[in-house]
Amino acid sequence: MKYEKGEMNFKGLNFSWELTHTKKGERGENEVFKIQISNGDKTIFQEFNNSIMEKELSENIKLSKSKSYDCGFSVKDVRPKMWAGYDEDLNNKKMTLKEFDKKRIYWLLYGIINDFSGYIEIDYYSFKDFCDCFGYEENNRKHEEIYKSCLKYYDAIQTLNLNQEQREYFLNVVRAEEEDFNKLIKSEIQTQY
Repeated sequence: MKYEKGEMNFKGLNFSWELTHTKKGERGENEVFKIQISNGDKTIFQEFNNSIMEKELSENIKLSKSKSYDCGFSVKDVRPKMWAGYDEDLNNKKMTLKEFDKKRIYWLLYGIINDFSGYIEIDYYSFKDFCDCFGYEENNRKHEEIYKSCLKYYDAIQTLNLNQEQREYFLNVVRAEEEDFNKLIKSEIQTQY
């Protein structure tokens, strides 16, 4: 398991990821991951766009590795001047790249799994509800295309045949971003890394 490629079992589902390329967006270039989600013999695929900050972190880590930070590095050496999500655990500490990799995997999986949970019942939204809820405009064709792509992903998720316990966990714990969700991801990374 690495940030760039790995897999993890989570609540009976297998999530695997692979960094495939970078893509220029409206706000900058970001990393794109190919995600495979399996439940037994049922599998779906998704493309996941990670944050712009993570791409900058990846570039800074490559530079750090070239400077031979074998026993540890200071996070302030690699942290971009953006989102401070790593500050809680890493501020001004020295740590190995492996430990930092675990932190990055945590945030990547947190985003992937949370994103997945948001699509489990998206079919309950009419296009109008979708626009009202997520700040889109009803008279914008691009926004309608986004809505239709969300419905396609919803249809794909239905083929995974989630059991009731899985559905309830993703809808009530993951989507609500409860502490149990955070602890379970961290525990699974420690176990599987």
